[in-house]
Amino acid sequence: MAGDPGNERNEDTKINVDKIFPDTGKCAADYQEVYGNHLPWFMIKDIVGDNIWNEYTKFTIEREPYDRILSLFYFMNPVIIRNDLLCTNEYKDEIFAEQEKNWHEKYQHKPKTEHPMVQLSQWQKDNTMLTVYPDEVRSYFEEWLLVQLESLPLPLTDDKTYGVSPHVDNPYVQKEKDIYKQTAQKFSLNKILGFHSTQNDWVDERAYKHFPYLKERKVKLPAEFINQYSHILGQCRFLNYGNYFDGEKVHVDHVVDFKNVGDNIGRFFNKYNIDINCDKNLYDAATQNAHYRKNVKGKQPKEWWYNGPRGEWLHKVIQRRFYNDDMNENQINFNKIIAS
Repeated sequence: MAGDPGNERNEDTKINVDKIFPDTGKCAADYQEVYGNHLPWFMIKDIVGDNIWNEYTKFTIEREPYDRILSLFYFMNPVIIRNDLLCTNEYKDEIFAEQEKNWHEKYQHKPKTEHPMVQLSQWQKDNTMLTVYPDEVRSYFEEWLLVQLESLPLPLTDDKTYGVSPHVDNPYVQKEKDIYKQTAQKFSLNKILGFHSTQNDWVDERAYKHFPYLKERKVKLPAEFINQYSHILGQCRFLNYGNYFDGEKVHVDHVVDFKNVGDNIGRFFNKYNIDINCDKNLYDAATQNAHYRKNVKGKQPKEWWYNGPRGEWLHKVIQRRFYNDDMNENQINFNKIIAS
């Protein structure tokens, strides 16, 4: 009933977004502009009304945390993971000056493909931050994750928590930014704060923001990536899925293995008499790349991401947040899910 509209980053997953439910007179489109494409259960209940909510079988899928977090990182950071490199004008000027200075001696009679400016252009197309600066990108991933998982979650059943779009006038947006800033300062994760910027920093099209994990200043990040906080906002909707409160104790009836997930979801539907045709081939063709980002240049194994300089810390915080036997009854403990 709600979903992503589809673009170069993901498939079109909108279903019945404009459908008006007679018991309430509401539709998902009324909520989508403010609360985004992924509406929590209590908003869906408010849209469809009590009769449909009580009659229908409700189910959700919780992905294994390590796998989900990494896929989320790919999704939220396309300019670092997937986009071609953007070079600073200063670096381009430096390469051009070297080419002009040595044109007659070195480049005049060489094929165009060997000219420095042409090679630079090709280098930008062939690479991303991840292929050229893998250790620095992993350092960013570590801080990106630690800042969010070490921060206290916003109230998960408050509508305002989900209005995280920077384009919407919502005090929770600034509150979320302030929480991250405090967490970063508390744990001395200072480079992540180097992303934070304002429109006033962008005075013309030559201006850019330095990727704070790099010492050299050859490449730049686009203004919109920094100004909209798109690389880090959305903590509640995306990373705190292990803390969702459903009004009662969270109960797990069935666990679906993500390996051969198309077949496994189909068997799950059959077991609970859910009349949905799960076409494994259609699922694999449409979503496997979205899940695993197979087209990422220089893609690293999942284990590599979690075993950098702060790997031990990452494992501890993930275990505490998602695999903790001392968690309260309103949290999802993956130890218990696996045991079931």
